[in-house]
Amino acid sequence: MMDLKEIPSFQTLSRRARKFDLHAINRSIRFLYSMRECAAIDSFMIHTCKYSTASRRKVWGNYKDPESGWSKTTKGWTYGRKCHMSLDIDSLLVMDWLVTRGNMHDSRVSHDLVDSVRNFSYILADSAYDTTDIYTDMLEKNTFFTHN
Repeated sequence: MMDLKEIPSFQTLSRRARKFDLHAINRSIRFLYSMRECAAIDSFMIHTCKYSTASRRKVWGNYKDPESGWSKTTKGWTYGRKCHMSLDIDSLLVMDWLVTRGNMHDSRVSHDLVDSVRNFSYILADSAYDTTDIYTDMLEKNTFFTHN
């Protein structure tokens, strides 16, 4: 098919993958979809190390990843980075994403995510996005914003 004599090594594939502009690829895929009915915005933690390791490093102040942080979730305290994401519920297509420190509150990055789904009829979000600032922004753009 591609006349490869051997499968490239993991390092070669990884090096080539870092050269891709993932946001540009995502924009191209989004352009192909025209359904704009219902979107969702939320975030989740990406654990950068085990909890026991993070706790030990917290005592000594010896963190290896300066972009990680502590955050309180529904399951308790956790250490890592936070991925904020907006997506099309119908196609499960990721509209936009942003990775921040773990202690970054959802409402601080919400305007960028809301802009990525402003053409949708409905936007679903949890109570972290329940601020007057966000509602004002959404009402200016004539979008119905709900939370559960």
